[in-house]
Amino acid sequence: MPEYCTIPRALIHRLQVTEAILLAAALALNSILRATYPDDSILLLEASTLANELIGLAKGVSQYRPLGASYIPPCLVAAWATSSALKAQRNDIEVLLTEYQKDYARMKWMENAMLLEALHGALLGRVLGPNIRDKVEKSAEDAKLEMLIVHSEALGRQASIVDAGYET
Repeated sequence: MPEYCTIPRALIHRLQVTEAILLAAALALNSILRATYPDDSILLLEASTLANELIGLAKGVSQYRPLGASYIPPCLVAAWATSSALKAQRNDIEVLLTEYQKDYARMKWMENAMLLEALHGALLGRVLGPNIRDKVEKSAEDAKLEMLIVHSEALGRQASIVDAGYET
């Protein structure tokens, strides 16, 4: 057996496709977590790392364009749409999408990214909307209602005492 082992180019290609898709999916999930836990700075750092990994992969496989890197633009679109907090990475992704746009005359990658961003925002609004509505603030009416409940409980106890007195 030779001292070195060569990995078939087809396997490397499949691994790169899988990596790009998983990075895009991880960025989408990360954006949901960031919306759910806005004070968690680690999530933003992880999003930045994921976006940088995808950008590096897109630059690395650019030499195989157009067909060998045809999986990259949809992943970049998804990454751009779900990473509004990452300005530097978004700019890099826009540059890459402009470069990849030359290979696909009919596809408008930035238009797709903007549409996906709007859809993503709407879905986040639906997912997080009920959580916001579930947080009920107490009003003056709630305080009056609580007083009525306490008063009725006291009357109920007093009536029980009176009833117990009649039984003896």
